[in-house]
Amino acid sequence: MVRIIESQVIDSNNLGAFYKHINKRITYRNSIGALLSKDGNLISEDGEKAALFNNYFASVGTADDGRVPLCDVVLGSDCVIDNVVFTKRAIESSNGKIKKQYVEWP
Repeated sequence: MVRIIESQVIDSNNLGAFYKHINKRITYRNSIGALLSKDGNLISEDGEKAALFNNYFASVGTADDGRVPLCDVVLGSDCVIDNVVFTKRAIESSNGKIKKQYVEWP
């Protein structure tokens, strides 16, 4: 069955279908395995595992004290950008990173 599907992907000559097939084959989609609770019980139910993770991360996190840290620079609504400079090199570099799309202008 796998060979038939692979042959269909090859025969379609569709690069998107090829990548989709490859990504399905290499993506690891397995759930989180059983966990051991503090009292030594094996936890296998998703809801119980979520609660176990939640309790752990809540215990190692910090409580919000309601204070906002001071910042050296804070941009407010009065901040105005007067000019923006784009160098030729920056534009050439970014052009290679964008997806090419052609638009017809009227």
